[in-house]
Amino acid sequence: MPFVLIIIGIMLVVTAIKDTQSQFGELLVGDFTGQGNFFFFATPVLLIGFVGYIPAFRTFSRVFLALMIVAIIFANKTFFSLFQSGLVQGSAQAPSSGSGGNSGGPSFVPMPNGGNSSGGSGSVVVPMPQQGQ
Repeated sequence: MPFVLIIIGIMLVVTAIKDTQSQFGELLVGDFTGQGNFFFFATPVLLIGFVGYIPAFRTFSRVFLALMIVAIIFANKTFFSLFQSGLVQGSAQAPSSGSGGNSGGPSFVPMPNGGNSSGGSGSVVVPMPQQGQ
């Protein structure tokens, strides 16, 4: 609980420093009022969690909460497309060659690998020290 209060305090201090209290207040009012507000989603989760405190319903509560999480993920149509594009972008980036605009971090050089334990072939990325270090 102290961490939550510390985070709220930091948010309030940052909001005051940036002089955006009115915008912050409008966002909070929008989150807790109107259709599809925070309580619309939090109330069922809390009720199912409270049912989990009854020993006979503990398994039912956990399974139902997992089902709700899966339903929320599937209800968000863009989740899988964003997840897939993130995976494609992450794997499509070539390793740095160590020349040009390197910011001083280590460079990575792909090394051929004859195979791995799963039988596939690929490459191993080995960190190389920067010149002059």
